[in-house]
Amino acid sequence: MTNIQKSAVLVRLNISQWGGEKTDKAVSDEVANAKNAKDGAGRYVKKLVVGSQLKEIATLVGKARNVNKAQTLKYLDGLDMLPVANFDGHSEIIGNYKSVFDGLVDEFCVDWQKILDAQALRLGDMHDPSDYPTVAELREKFNFTISYEPLADGNQFDKMFGSEELEKQLIEQAEADMQSKIDEAMRDLWGRLIKRVKDFNHKMNKFEPAVKGVSRQVEGFKGSLVENIREICDVLPRLNVTGDADLARFASTVQAELSHYDVEDLKQDDVLRKQAADKSQAILDQMMDVYGG
Repeated sequence: MTNIQKSAVLVRLNISQWGGEKTDKAVSDEVANAKNAKDGAGRYVKKLVVGSQLKEIATLVGKARNVNKAQTLKYLDGLDMLPVANFDGHSEIIGNYKSVFDGLVDEFCVDWQKILDAQALRLGDMHDPSDYPTVAELREKFNFTISYEPLADGNQFDKMFGSEELEKQLIEQAEADMQSKIDEAMRDLWGRLIKRVKDFNHKMNKFEPAVKGVSRQVEGFKGSLVENIREICDVLPRLNVTGDADLARFASTVQAELSHYDVEDLKQDDVLRKQAADKSQAILDQMMDVYGG
């Protein structure tokens, strides 16, 4: 087992949810006939449920997936690499999302009959009771699970085939594949830090103060601009699974030079904003010298 296999695991986040929509073929055909259109010209998607509860669940799912990506390293579709150094943090954050998800779904199911009654009135002649699941069926449509597994060990091929040469080739190929995924994960981590600094720098340079009460602020110039810098600087040391010294150094520099700014101060102070733009550009130039394009 290599050092990387001792210092990281794979995490699989599976979330499913009921969409609350269904294509209504009868209405689709009716519209097509009314417009003298051929079959397949379009389709009418019926919203079976309208309300804040389903939307709240969907919003939470999106946030959970984004946070999982931010707290892990890129690996394979459906599988992310989680350094052991960030295991506790990831488990706590994702566990909290799961608790909230389960609570929202339970509440949605408790209110299900009341929701059904409201939809019957809302949809009128388009309402079809068979479109809707029972409470038990509904609960099965929602799932939020997190599972962990070890990184593959190429040495598992040892003494499997009775051919030392074949086993050696398979082990070497497995190790090369693993190294390729790690290299890609670290390139992605570099890219995350660079993107945050680029975004910050872009907003500093493009911001235009309000003139005579008319806002000319560049899109995205809000509190999350600096918060995004703080978040990547906080988690990056725990995700730096290879111990890349340059990456660690730049994360520290970005944190020291850019994370202390207040967005409202940056909006109001032209000199401060120019200072922040110059600092972020200098950091970007240095990172490009080390990392490349």
